[in-house]
Amino acid sequence: MTYKTAEELVRSGYSKFEASDYEGSIEDYTKAIQIDPTFGDAYLNRANSKINLKDYDSAINDLHLALEIDPNLYQAYFYRGLAKLCSSDFQKAIDDFNKVLEFDPDYSEAYINRGIARHNTGYISDAIEDYNKALEINSNSAITFQNRGESKYVLGDYKGAVDDYTSAIEIDPKNPELYMERAHSLSALKRNRQAINDFNKIIEIDPDYKTSRENYAFARMLLGDNKGAIEELTEAINNEGQSAYRFLTRGQAKSKLDDMEGAISDANKAIEIDPEDPKIIDMIFIRGVFKLKSGDKEGAHEDWEKASESGHLLAIQCIKRYPKKAGKLSFFTSGRVITFCLFIGIAIVPGLLFKNETTVSDQSIETPSPKTFFDSAIRKEKSGDYYGAISDLNKALSISSNNAPNNATIYYKLGIIKTNLKDYKGAISDYSKAIEINPRDADTYIMRAKSRGLFGNQEGACSDIKEAMNLGDKEASNIFTKACK
Repeated sequence: MTYKTAEELVRSGYSKFEASDYEGSIEDYTKAIQIDPTFGDAYLNRANSKINLKDYDSAINDLHLALEIDPNLYQAYFYRGLAKLCSSDFQKAIDDFNKVLEFDPDYSEAYINRGIARHNTGYISDAIEDYNKALEINSNSAITFQNRGESKYVLGDYKGAVDDYTSAIEIDPKNPELYMERAHSLSALKRNRQAINDFNKIIEIDPDYKTSRENYAFARMLLGDNKGAIEELTEAINNEGQSAYRFLTRGQAKSKLDDMEGAISDANKAIEIDPEDPKIIDMIFIRGVFKLKSGDKEGAHEDWEKASESGHLLAIQCIKRYPKKAGKLSFFTSGRVITFCLFIGIAIVPGLLFKNETTVSDQSIETPSPKTFFDSAIRKEKSGDYYGAISDLNKALSISSNNAPNNATIYYKLGIIKTNLKDYKGAISDYSKAIEINPRDADTYIMRAKSRGLFGNQEGACSDIKEAMNLGDKEASNIFTKACK
């Protein structure tokens, strides 16, 4: 068919775009531009096709041209923001989405994508506000609930995350990723049987879905079925291929069955698969934990020293907590270290939480608020600036109302950072303040118990574990049986 006008070519290009023929649509839009170089919509639509082909730089160039032709073509700001978001240029993406919202304050997709950009720059609370606004405009968006759930997970609001993932599932019940993310939030709440139900649902929807078997095996391990977890992972390794995470998770299950030789062997295999993996230091560190549990203190130190050379904070802490010449440590010094270190293995799942890493651009903040400083503290903690994080958390407290509910979260986070810095006395004080505000949070009692145990107060640690037990925490019951009877 021969098209005579630029408008006809644009319509043809759009039809091809709808059929996912992006190359064909680009050809038609290009012909339209040759006929009429001032046709802004042709540049806009061609850019959208290029975004779908991940040709972001060329798309951004087309959008610049569209805006030169028509500065009020605000959709061009939206697509340029999208291209910058996909290129991990988060701050410039935010600037473009801001511009879109100046033209159309009810553009829900602009709020969603600005929320994604804010999340990836560490402004988690601001991201949640964007998702809230998007849901006010369109309450039937699964992706918005999913993104808000992810942000809540990062802030430790696991119950809120579960609620959001559940809302997303009600809208999109065949999306395995939603069940995966809800399962991890359920696991964080120690609702492991419900997590297993979600893993089963993933396999039912898509047996080949990424990491579903590994996570299903991990959930079985959480329920104490370590033998079943090993069988599941062995079948996956033999039939679906080897991966570092499969070996490392199987090693954790073997460790729980006291098969330390098997655990160390699996850790070795995980390390051998890809020595250039950025997470190799975590694997070496965990192998050191396995060696410690097997009684090989020198081997454990060798791995921890190797990891500490790359700045691995936990490795540095373990070297200090468990010197080579030390005798047998208490449960709260060795057992909790091992439990905490094994948890690091969970974080090795690729792409589970943070989809992008980026350097945070400086932003002027005219009216500081507690959440502004809290978000800043989260970013600094993530980058290893622990003292900077403490400073920002204290600033958040200084401008927050006394005994505000959110202060419990701030004190809890202070306690965690101080525990990692071995300031156990300071951590105990912060956990105590959090408990004064919210005495029903079992996790805070468990973390205070850890700090009290490391500080040498075994009686106080057991008292806290008992309080957590009374609040229904299953992990606390296991710890009490092992350490306090």
